[in-house]
Amino acid sequence: MDTGTMGGRLEEPLRRQGEPEDVRVTDVHLIPGGYSLVTMGFTASSSARTRRYVVRADPSGVGLTGTDRRSEWDLLQALTAQGRVPMPAAHWFDDGLILGTPGIVLDFVDGPQLGAHAATADDAEQRRLPDFHGKMAGITKGGGRWLSLVSSW
Repeated sequence: MDTGTMGGRLEEPLRRQGEPEDVRVTDVHLIPGGYSLVTMGFTASSSARTRRYVVRADPSGVGLTGTDRRSEWDLLQALTAQGRVPMPAAHWFDDGLILGTPGIVLDFVDGPQLGAHAATADDAEQRRLPDFHGKMAGITKGGGRWLSLVSSW
């Protein structure tokens, strides 16, 4: 995924999601620490508003964790619709036709990246991180079977 061409590829899907015709994407940049994913931030500006988003996408070639963007989308979309789990809203999924690889667009939330937080975590938090990472990878690999749990969250 090329930051130089990404802006133009994101504008049309944003219009289909309700952004005005004059929406323009700028400030496309890589966000470090996306584990095995490509993570980019961008700004969408129009006459109506300016919003910041994040794209989480599969890298070209083989990723490290083998998670599935479609399964991740199904879960994030369900959690967004429920509105009970504090998280960045999931806006749309691309099967690779627009981005060139499967990816998800979410709201940008400013704050520390998990890896950066982990580097400064106390001993108790450090001990919980492997379990947390394992559960998150399991959720994204688990596909639809996790969706039945969403109503109880």
